[in-house]
Amino acid sequence: MLEHQTETRAPGVLRRLRPRTRLIAARNAWRDARTRAAFRRYARRGLALEGPRPGEIPVIICMWRRPERLAPILDMLEGQVGAGTLRLYIWNNDATRDAEYRAVLAGRSAAGALAGTVVHSSRRNIGGAARFLLARAVARAGYRGPMVLIDDDEQVQDDFVARLLAAWSPRTYAGVWAWRIHGDYWNRTRAAHGEQATYVGTGGAVVDSDVLGDDDLIRQLPLKRLFLEDIWLSAFAARNGCALRAVDAPFEFTDPEGDQWHALAARKSEFFDELGRPGLLPL
Repeated sequence: MLEHQTETRAPGVLRRLRPRTRLIAARNAWRDARTRAAFRRYARRGLALEGPRPGEIPVIICMWRRPERLAPILDMLEGQVGAGTLRLYIWNNDATRDAEYRAVLAGRSAAGALAGTVVHSSRRNIGGAARFLLARAVARAGYRGPMVLIDDDEQVQDDFVARLLAAWSPRTYAGVWAWRIHGDYWNRTRAAHGEQATYVGTGGAVVDSDVLGDDDLIRQLPLKRLFLEDIWLSAFAARNGCALRAVDAPFEFTDPEGDQWHALAARKSEFFDELGRPGLLPL
């Protein structure tokens, strides 16, 4: 017969652990406050970036400690077919690696579908919400039309951007990681190509500049949920009359265990509930 055993700690051990737990919590709170302050500063002052030239499509990527991925990303975008001319905008969330990114770019020139690359490096990691700051800067530079979002750990085929653009129309948010949610956030089914979705992930998507470049997308983002920008963008787009759709465009993750998603997964359902479970769809 097996017995269930519960580990117990002496009161003295618990008393010694509590100060350390409080210290860790205090450090985390201090770090989070500085991160939110950094995002507020960027939101307030904005960025001055070179906008796409006529006929170019902006591709926006956030990078986090993956400088080795830049060369493959450039090769991937240069090789895109049927998508026209692209201009890449990178937000580097770790300025200590800035020289590594720029060294890669120094050895490259415009080639294939990629006309050029613009990089902004941040001293503090503000997560994927940095996409919104880049998009707003591109919109303020005068661009109107589709904006393409790709994650730095995605490897895509040569028609990936063309497939996204084919799914775009004004007031549309379409992407490859699209789900129909039926209640709780995790009560969901994968949306088929062209099907209406509740949620579209920010990696491998196309968004109307009037949505992604909207000041309110940044101003209304609850800063305590700063790193859940994917949930926020889907909710914001739906609230503002944007159609959310699924796109069939094959891709692979190069480092599925290395991103920040896993640490945030438990919070996604909480935030979705806080937003009122927008856009629920029937099974």
